[in-house]
Amino acid sequence: MNMQKRTFSPDTLRRFAELEEKLQYRFKDISLLATALTHSSWANEHNTQHNERLEFLGDAVLEVNVSLEIYRRFPKEREGGMTRLRSRMVSEGKLAELARSLDIGPLLFMGRGEESQGGRERPALLADAMEAVLGAVYLDGGHEAAAALIRRLYEGRWPEAGTERKSKDYKTRLQEATQAILHSLPV
Repeated sequence: MNMQKRTFSPDTLRRFAELEEKLQYRFKDISLLATALTHSSWANEHNTQHNERLEFLGDAVLEVNVSLEIYRRFPKEREGGMTRLRSRMVSEGKLAELARSLDIGPLLFMGRGEESQGGRERPALLADAMEAVLGAVYLDGGHEAAAALIRRLYEGRWPEAGTERKSKDYKTRLQEATQAILHSLPV
């Protein structure tokens, strides 16, 4: 596919600069940020790249950095508890919350149909864009730049040590309750 080279209005560049300020990261290649903010619906309408590849990369970068932080912050937590916490910290809801805190929704490039259906507020779309931005930072500035951004984004959002044991998923709670009552696992 032959992709068009993108140019940006002064207003778009100003809005990118505002996001960079919130991220506390300045892109060397602004096209990476633009791609991270481009939904596939816009890309299809304008013959340009979309954010799905960056989303894939950003997901991996986020997961390894959140895992490392959990490992450091919760030295007494067992594997299952760390897994549940990581799942919560990288969930669609948490990522959409981060995207909203950065005002990413209004910056998204999206097609007419997606726009008319409220795509700028959809948690899944915001979460995907957040992961894509992390992938763009990783490609532009390397692992340390992405790790520093993730630390800043999650600052003040971590649960206190020991509180994770109380918040188990529904399946674990059901298994524990049936074991206590029936003295066996549910079938």
